[in-house]
Amino acid sequence: MIPTGISFRSDPAYEDKCRAAAAIVEHMPAMDGWRLKLDFFDLDEIAQIRFDLAEIMEPAAEASFEGSLQEPSRQLREYRFRFNRKRRELIRHALDAAIDQVDRMIRATRPAIEAMEPRASIPEAALGELRTHYKEITTLMEAAYRAPIAGKKWAGMCISGRFVTSMTSNALTGRLPRRAYERASMLRMTRYP
Repeated sequence: MIPTGISFRSDPAYEDKCRAAAAIVEHMPAMDGWRLKLDFFDLDEIAQIRFDLAEIMEPAAEASFEGSLQEPSRQLREYRFRFNRKRRELIRHALDAAIDQVDRMIRATRPAIEAMEPRASIPEAALGELRTHYKEITTLMEAAYRAPIAGKKWAGMCISGRFVTSMTSNALTGRLPRRAYERASMLRMTRYP
């Protein structure tokens, strides 16, 4: 929208976009203390500076000024980088908390399950809470990867919730197959994006 060369004029569309961007920026949260600051030049001001620089014929000053016109774009890219980093950090903390909650539930329920008859059903209350945390973990993983995780191993574990039931009953009774235990351990150790 910024014209090339020296052009003294006003552009209402450019001015409206600058005002709209400034209104949005004032409501954007700071990322770890860093705030987004966008400074836009008026089109007449840009033309005047270009005119002055052309008179003094200083190529380095012209290049520096033209680079400064790109500063709002650079600031937006910096904000996006910081925003994505903070988002991944928040997802990672929430995911760790959900996995820890599932671990605590399994440890707390295991003695009662071990005392049950081999063919007895696990209480629905325990499984319901576990399913809730499983859905939370799935949602967080989808948010971390910014795509549904269908087709990936984790999504394949939840066929009609049967994985949660069988995995939980096996984990609670100590019959968790070695390979499944290793996969669960790898999930725990994985660094999420």
